[in-house]
Amino acid sequence: MVVVIIGSSIASKSALQTLLPGLGNHDRVVIITRDRHLFYSRVMLPNFIAGEVGLAELGFAPERLLEDNRVKVINREAKSIDTVSGKVRLDNGHEVGYDKLLITSGASPANIGIPGTGLPGVFCLRDIEDAQSVKARAEKAGSCVVLGGGLISLKAAMALKKSVKDVSIVVGSSGLLSMMADKTSAGWIHDILNSNGIDIRLNTNAARIRGDGSGVRDIVFQDGTGINADMVIIGKGVKPNTGLVENTDIRVEKGILVDSRMKTSVENIYAAGDVAQAPDYIRGGTGLFTLWPDAAVQGRIAAGNILGTDRKYTGGISMNSAVFYHIPFIMMGSVREKDTKGCKVYERFDRRKRILRKVFVKDGRLVGAVLAGDISYAGMVYWDLKSGREAGRPQKYLTNEGLEEIFILRNKL
Repeated sequence: MVVVIIGSSIASKSALQTLLPGLGNHDRVVIITRDRHLFYSRVMLPNFIAGEVGLAELGFAPERLLEDNRVKVINREAKSIDTVSGKVRLDNGHEVGYDKLLITSGASPANIGIPGTGLPGVFCLRDIEDAQSVKARAEKAGSCVVLGGGLISLKAAMALKKSVKDVSIVVGSSGLLSMMADKTSAGWIHDILNSNGIDIRLNTNAARIRGDGSGVRDIVFQDGTGINADMVIIGKGVKPNTGLVENTDIRVEKGILVDSRMKTSVENIYAAGDVAQAPDYIRGGTGLFTLWPDAAVQGRIAAGNILGTDRKYTGGISMNSAVFYHIPFIMMGSVREKDTKGCKVYERFDRRKRILRKVFVKDGRLVGAVLAGDISYAGMVYWDLKSGREAGRPQKYLTNEGLEEIFILRNKL
């Protein structure tokens, strides 16, 4: 059997680790990836820019994983798939045949569609090469503008603030983290960043980036105002890399649609990670779960089913975590206003003590939670969400005493 894996993400790595013990001596795994560096953490790229980790520390797979003589790596880009003949066409015109195919092609930065994005000094932050270029430019820059208020944008702004004097975040919406955070968390994070010298401009959209052959000079906004910038980071979201399945019978909505076994609509083809649109545990239906743990689980489940074991994905739960100037935040499940209509909300926010706890309850069960400052028992709260446990007295989730009482009760059961 020949198993082809497209991509070299955490989903790809966890799939490979699952496959190898179950394959025979004559079976083969072919990894097709355009990445020169395989199996590294993209979420830690801002830490690399900040100088907190080195290049070697970004890797998350043992070297021996690729030393298995059943594994072959092809450093090319997969351009299309012929699902009838069972072949993947590469960017050099060559074809690679497969018996089973796993697509872990990830996602790419969304195109913001304004003039000037090709100027020197304008970057996205998706791979190691991007991070190396950003780090080199930051050493000479006096000002930087980050377009977008998502998590990677905020982490990039904090990283750049260590070497760049003036850092601004420009956001088109009315608040930071509008796609993942509740208003209380977003407002507090705004204040934390602002108090540490990062300028934040809300309800502001870029119209064009200006400069010349030597690099970017400034950004003009839609209202006619502008801001100087020696470098620009574009962080306006990502889009799943589904282009290689165009003109096939593989169903695509926002991402490649998969069932609980990570199977696509075409026999012998699976998808996992950022490119996969998988079952949603909390809201039902399907969704994109661009999280490290979900991608790892999806890769293992896809590989297990390729090997013939019946493994199922119970469904994704949105979860995001970050530390903003020594204050940790964890948001899990449904916490945005648009996703929590009909929920009862219980909140405790003590800015002086740097503690925020917030839970969202629907039909007696937790559907979302936010912990910040003190994130004790976050794992227990996650499993209460994942297991669909009844919330009991939701107020208990707001204090350490209450959380400890729940923990003791759980361990007695």
